[in-house]
Amino acid sequence: MQEIYDLLMFDINPELMSDMITLLPEIYKGESKEQHAERMEHYQESFEIFYQRFDMLLSLWKNELNVFKKEAFREFEAKALSGEDEDISQLQQDIQNA
Repeated sequence: MQEIYDLLMFDINPELMSDMITLLPEIYKGESKEQHAERMEHYQESFEIFYQRFDMLLSLWKNELNVFKKEAFREFEAKALSGEDEDISQLQQDIQNA
């Protein structure tokens, strides 16, 4: 999951990637309260963008999974109708596990 987070966040705000977060207090130790507040606001905006993109990514994966299941069922039905019993139980199991 960290890889997905970093992949998305790299494009949004590389400063918020997982390997950078622990370094931020040291990087910004001399900033004023106003600068800190502004940075936090920017981080909030970055996370809002992140969650929008993450939701979009999940939606795409869900759609792809649904397409895969439909194709698998079609393949199963085609094999069942053609009388090919070989691997049908394995195919059923694969579909259930998808």
